[in-house]
Parts: sequence; C-alpha cells; structure tokens
Amino acid sequence: MNTPPLRIGLFGIGLDTYWPQFAGLKERLESYVARVAQKLERPGIEIVNLGLVDNPERAYAAGFRRLGISPLYGLADWRLEALSAAAHADYLLRNCWKAALTISTVRIRPCAGEFQALTHISDRELAQLICAIRIMFPDVGIVLSTRETPKLRDGLIPLGVTTMSAGARTEPGGYTGAGREKIHHTERGIIKELASGASEWAPQAHRPTNATGQFNIGDERTPQEVAALIRRLGYEPVWKDWDAALTM
Repeated sequence: MNTPPLRIGLFGIGLDTYWPQFAGLKERLESYVARVAQKLERPGIEIVNLGLVDNPERAYAAGFRRLGISPLYGLADWRLEALSAAAHADYLLRNCWKAALTISTVRIRPCAGEFQALTHISDRELAQLICAIRIMFPDVGIVLSTRETPKLRDGLIPLGVTTMSAGARTEPGGYTGAGREKIHHTERGIIKELASGASEWAPQAHRPTNATGQFNIGDERTPQEVAALIRRLGYEPVWKDWDAALTM
C-alpha cells in the first residue's frame, strides 16, 4: 500500500519595513529558513516551504486565515495613522477576502530605551478611534492590548472590542522564568552592573523574573481575572476560536 508523504509546512517571519533599514537582514532570515528545511528533509516527508512571510499579503498567500494590522500610535498624528490603517484594511478586505481581519489600537508605552512618544493620543481619542473603526468596519476584529490600564480597558470593551490580551509579559523569560541565571538590569538600553542583593533583584510575586521588559504593561491582571470581568459585562470569553471545526 502506498501512503502519501507527510507534509510539513515551513515559513519564516519578518517585517518588510526593516529590509531597507538593515542591509542583509532579509537574506540572513531566508538562510535560516533554508537551513531548517534542509534539516527536516528525509524520505517520506514533503517540505512545503512558504519562504519568508513579512507582510499581511504574503501571509494570506501562504494560507493564513487571520490577518492583523496596526499602526503604533505615538509616532505621527493619530488621525493620519488611523486613515492609513483604514485604507490598508479596506484593501485587505477586498483582496484577501477569505481571511478574517483584526485591527489593533496600540499606543507607545514607556520602554527600556526610554524612547518618548512623538505625538499624543488621549484616552478619549482612543475611544473615538475604536468607535470609528467599528462603524466603518462592522465585521473586523478590534484588538485591545494590555498596554492600557484596567479601568480604561474595562470601559472600552462595550465599544466593540473583540480580542483582548491578558497575562502578557515583555521581559525575556517572562512566561517561563527561563534564563534567570543570565538576567541583567538595563537602563536606557545599556546594561548596568548591580551589587549583589540590590533592591532591583528583589523577587516580585507577579513576575517570574526581574529581567528588563521591552515596554511597560498597563494591565497586570491574570487571564482568569479578565475573563471574569468580561462575563460580568455580559459577554462570553472565548479562549480558542481557531479550530477548523468552527469554520465548517
């Protein structure tokens, strides 16, 4: 009896915005994908190498059925950023129509390198933005990040938010605690030596490591606490909705 080969899908992830900024970066990532493909090759296995997925259009071509886009608000006038995001969303809805689309509303937060936002979008304007997205695109998902405070997130849910993160971590080893023995303290992007027993190393109950985070989290609640809040507001928290059975 002839059995079909086992098919293994393979792709790399990048961001095409970076390629003009960092010479050779794209080629290096592509070489990593080729190296992994070579290691997987063996009799009875077919490697489906989708190459480097570095924008939503290529993700759609590779078979992704959920696409997400978002400006990082705080680098330019938020209204111009929102209009650009809306134009991109409209394009994706017309040209990648088999995929679900989500739009995130992400604001710059204080970060390890102490980069400051160049422009400001207030809480009121963020609420206005979410309402505008929901009115213009009634079927897209709206993602609300843990960058925002609990009070603000709780108030924004009824405006049409469909996806929320919870329990997020931005520091190395933040989810597993791995790498504790190599933790260092960073200030303004520079490693700073600390004396043994310094207060910066004091254990924190809600974090598995004291490593420096990429940026500050605004909502430190656990996934269970956020799920309970969603129920109190009269909505149903869904933990997993990517199963193929749900699309039949």
